[in-house]
Amino acid sequence: MKRIIIILLCLILSGCAKETVYVDMLTYNIDMSGYLTMKDISDHHFVGIMPEEMLEAMDKGGSGIFYMGNIDCVHCQNIVAILEEIAEEKDMTINYINTANSIAPIEDELIEVFGDYLPENEQGEKEIRIPFVIAIRNGKVIDALCGEKSSDEYAALFDILA
Repeated sequence: MKRIIIILLCLILSGCAKETVYVDMLTYNIDMSGYLTMKDISDHHFVGIMPEEMLEAMDKGGSGIFYMGNIDCVHCQNIVAILEEIAEEKDMTINYINTANSIAPIEDELIEVFGDYLPENEQGEKEIRIPFVIAIRNGKVIDALCGEKSSDEYAALFDILA
């Protein structure tokens, strides 16, 4: 009986651990040359993923920093160099979802998942706006920043996972 209680206790306690889980995703190299603020476009910490892969990684309990944006967004242009600098300092990867590749097919699902961190439009409906940077740990959104923020705010987001 003691053995069963000890085993159950170990299982329960191990389930409460805060260890960060990283899930393998299908990533692809991305061309960052459209981001004019990037100093070194050949050596960066961004990897491309599709939005579906981000949701799949969350379903599998994955963790990481996820950035949604595109080169046509002025605010995105302003923050990628900041994100790169923080990622380099902390030796972390940024999972980049290029919104120019259309997130429309799963936009409703993304709004449902990230709704607490999204602004509302004039009709009072949640909507995805970029840049959108998300910290996910073990499949759960820990925090997210929508719009252009300070480098300290982005660094705090990375610190959640460091």
